[in-house]
Amino acid sequence: MLKEMLDQSSRVDYALRISDLQRSGNIVGAIKACQEAAALFPEEYFYPEMVGDLYFQQGDYEAAADAYLEFLGKLTSSHSNVFQQDFARRYFRLKRAWSKDKFSRFIQRITSNINKGNLDAEITLHVRELIKEDLPREVKVSSDANKLIALLSDDKQFDEFARQAKQLEKTNSSDLENILDQYILNRPRMSKAFRIDSHCISVYEKAEKYENALKIAKELLAIRIDSVVARSIFRICRKIENYEVADRILAKFPALLNQKDFNVMYELVYYYESKDQIEKVKDIIKRIERTGLESIPIQKTARNFYLRFGLLEDANRVENNISKLYASGQRTQNKFSEEVQESQEKIWSTIKDLSSELEHQRQLTAISDLTTGISHELGQPITNIRYTVQYYKRIFEKKFEKEIVLNVFDSILEETERMGGLIKRLAPLTSSKSVIEKFDLIDRIQKRVRAEGVRLQRNNIEVKIEPLKPMYWESDPVKFDQLINNLLVNAIDAIREKQKPTPNRININLEESQDEIKIRFADTGVGIPAKNRGKVFEPFFSTKAPGKGEGLGLFIVWNILKMYGGKIDLDPNYNAGARFIISIPKSRSKKENQTS
Repeated sequence: MLKEMLDQSSRVDYALRISDLQRSGNIVGAIKACQEAAALFPEEYFYPEMVGDLYFQQGDYEAAADAYLEFLGKLTSSHSNVFQQDFARRYFRLKRAWSKDKFSRFIQRITSNINKGNLDAEITLHVRELIKEDLPREVKVSSDANKLIALLSDDKQFDEFARQAKQLEKTNSSDLENILDQYILNRPRMSKAFRIDSHCISVYEKAEKYENALKIAKELLAIRIDSVVARSIFRICRKIENYEVADRILAKFPALLNQKDFNVMYELVYYYESKDQIEKVKDIIKRIERTGLESIPIQKTARNFYLRFGLLEDANRVENNISKLYASGQRTQNKFSEEVQESQEKIWSTIKDLSSELEHQRQLTAISDLTTGISHELGQPITNIRYTVQYYKRIFEKKFEKEIVLNVFDSILEETERMGGLIKRLAPLTSSKSVIEKFDLIDRIQKRVRAEGVRLQRNNIEVKIEPLKPMYWESDPVKFDQLINNLLVNAIDAIREKQKPTPNRININLEESQDEIKIRFADTGVGIPAKNRGKVFEPFFSTKAPGKGEGLGLFIVWNILKMYGGKIDLDPNYNAGARFIISIPKSRSKKENQTS
């Protein structure tokens, strides 16, 4: 009896102490007091419950989840109401706060406790009911896919696994992703399945499930340092334009910086460029050059990097070595061809930026002269011809049928409309008038999408704009409309031309930083072949059939952006159609100020 009284008094003391610490904002002290009380009274469930709430308040959801699982383990059949009112509420609170992947791992831990018999029988029934909607669905797969599942556990079967995975990726990529989600994503990493798990990183990367790919990659590096896995982490970070994961990896494994593997060094160039550490960029390029003195693809990549960063003497030295390698009869290997191609594309982007102002003025002068001539010489005659033809066409229709004459008139009308359209398309390039005002980018984009609503519906095209909250910018809204309209029309045409039965989608994503706004404009159309990627922003370049387009849309976009002080690039890593990345500065450019 005396012991019970003392225990009760101690509980009251702890409750008051914890409450005082919490009110004073000393969360760490409150957590420590709760843990002391939990050690003294291990049968009590509310101490770990309180610890979980305090960790959650701090934003430490992992620690909160640990405490909530301890809380769950202490509940018995007499605590059904506690489960319904307390644990269930905290379960859904974690679900709202966490990402889908992290919450799924929390569910797996709950399921593991059930399977091990760690929970009370009646509480188990309540838990199963609570989590049933969040459990991963069983993957229904074909017999071929079942064979693939049987190969997942041992690298001795890697070659067969890779062959079957490649085949399933071609026939049903969603099935392959579902299998990876269920059998690979959350399993413990083991040396004996290292290559298989590493291969799954690339599958997730192709599917643009970057968080899943990075999760596996980080876990594999904890087993051993592997250049292929390390390269994947850097490449994915480059794609998502966020190197936080790579920074943490390098802090843990600094030896990666000294890797002599070409693939890792290739990605380190982009990593250091993102940090504006140009001296380190130069050092890495020199290491790439020295590593592959006898390899034409590696030497070409080094040369391209030197050119991109304006190191012309170094580029010339490497070019001489490439000539010697060709003269010695060495053939170009297919290995590293993707890196050569990508570095080549980056050169084009850099050269465009370096010479853009001069090129811009030259092209504008030429286009301006051309437009002025066309407008002056053809503008009024086109109008006169149109009205005259329309007038006599009505007269002929009333008095007699002259089918041949009418056909000629129709043909003339069609051609005059086309010439008028050409003049109209050229007008934005030469107009020097701008009205500068503050406007909502999201609202302007939505209006342009609504304006193309009929064409979008007719072609069953879904347009997704993210985010939907207002994003303001001070510039010329009419020119911004022209920019978006040209991209929309191009995307609709590209989707109409494709042969593959893939979803018809246009995704427009805006991202705002302190200095600039980025717009990612992606479609699921036919895409742009590698050979044409360097030409798409040139005037009058078009892959459409004659009469279907003048090849001015993207050139107009490019010129408008130059007026803003912005730029547009074609994403070479996007293979589901075409994706353009637009960067526009928040501050108005000198050129835009002059034209306003």
